[in-house]
Amino acid sequence: MFLILVTFISAFAGPMDDVKSLVELSPRVAGSPGGYQAQAFVLSELKKSGWDTSMRVGPTPGSGFVQACQRGKGSAFWVLAHTDSVSPESPGAVDNAGSVAVALEVARRIRRAELPRRVCFGFTDGEELGLHGARYLSKTLGPDEQPVFVVALELLGQGDLTAMGLGEKWGVDGLRWLEAVGGMSVPYAYRVYSSLFPARERSDHKPFVDSGILGMMLMGRGDSGVYWAYHTARDDMSQIDPNALSQAVGVLMNMLQRGPPSPSSGPALTMPWIPWVWPGFLVWIFVGLGVSAGLLVGFSAWRTAFSGLGWAATASVAAGVAVVATGFGRPLYGAMSGLSHWTWWLLCFWVLFSTPLRRDGIKSGALVCAWMAAGFCAIHPLLALPWALMAICCAFATRIWPFFLLVLPFPLYVTSSGLWQELVFHGVLPVDPVWWMPMKCLAMWPVACVVMSLRPMRGRVPHLCFGLVLLMLSSLLFLSEPFSDVFFEREVLLPPR
Repeated sequence: MFLILVTFISAFAGPMDDVKSLVELSPRVAGSPGGYQAQAFVLSELKKSGWDTSMRVGPTPGSGFVQACQRGKGSAFWVLAHTDSVSPESPGAVDNAGSVAVALEVARRIRRAELPRRVCFGFTDGEELGLHGARYLSKTLGPDEQPVFVVALELLGQGDLTAMGLGEKWGVDGLRWLEAVGGMSVPYAYRVYSSLFPARERSDHKPFVDSGILGMMLMGRGDSGVYWAYHTARDDMSQIDPNALSQAVGVLMNMLQRGPPSPSSGPALTMPWIPWVWPGFLVWIFVGLGVSAGLLVGFSAWRTAFSGLGWAATASVAAGVAVVATGFGRPLYGAMSGLSHWTWWLLCFWVLFSTPLRRDGIKSGALVCAWMAAGFCAIHPLLALPWALMAICCAFATRIWPFFLLVLPFPLYVTSSGLWQELVFHGVLPVDPVWWMPMKCLAMWPVACVVMSLRPMRGRVPHLCFGLVLLMLSSLLFLSEPFSDVFFEREVLLPPR
């Protein structure tokens, strides 16, 4: 056991030592003395490993990079990691010393390895200033240095590995490649985000992807979906997890040993918890089936569908006002905490369980889901797929009642506190939760229709039990500070101007 422990520690002393060395150089702000020292440190470590390296200083401060390529000719598999930190106050341990350490460790291991494609490493400066180093690198590559694939490393050393930046060129072949590599997740929200907002990508792969090269970002994603210490003074060595570094090294090695994926297209989707990829044609088939089934089954219930929208709005506004009021005038805290999320749902159901009985409620739910699927399909089929599946479930529920329970998972997901935190974190949603109510109301709409098909809650006992639970949750919200995770208390640090 002792020998195993010594072997494990020695195997990953390199990455931890590299992180510590970079953190001790702080501040590593692009263009500062610490920023140049970080570039020099990477250059020195690569030379120790026997790499032929070069360091370029860009035309503007903070736009340099260190480059190292395996010998040979032809397009290469590029690994990118930026060495700069966001501000003098941030040690930048996870953002992005951990990623640099992972890249250096992999460079040491593959120096003389035979791989399907020659590998190049780019350690860029100025990522926090606007991808300056990566933009300069992409413009200065020679004919024998052109990338066939680019992976940018971000926020490694904590959380779970997650693939992001999977845009329109990531079809079924690319997603199957990720499944074969293993060790990382492809969340539905990130897949849709990258497909809908390619211009909002914020890491070093973006300049290459913009020029038509296949690329992605490999990042660490915290337990609650967000790395809370991101761009704060708390991004120090205490945030680094050696096991997370170990996992990142292993996954990146698997990528290089398999070689780059083939570009493909189509709205393919990775199934959660199941090692299977939905091909694009199957996504389109289910979207079509959902829209057709919902319209066919629910056409006669269109009046009930609009009635369901009214009740969904009533329930959402009533629950939203109650939750926000509990936050002492701080609606962001109240609306974003996990506790308030469940309070919101219980308040909504308390209202909906008192709605008049409509026997065609499930049919109207199928119609609403079909409307939503058809509307979102005009934006992107991946956005429409869950609504189409809900329409199919509602259609089956008219004959086999347990199917109506399958209508709940997606609305629960799209209104969950964790998803909203991530969307705010990535700048997709506004900070003010007032703007969230219409979207939450849309997610509640098919649920409201389905609930209307159930018998209303009558008598004092059910109302009393519901009221006691809500009173308890509201009291917890009222008494707990600050009503949400530390992410919303953090002092965000910005790059110096």
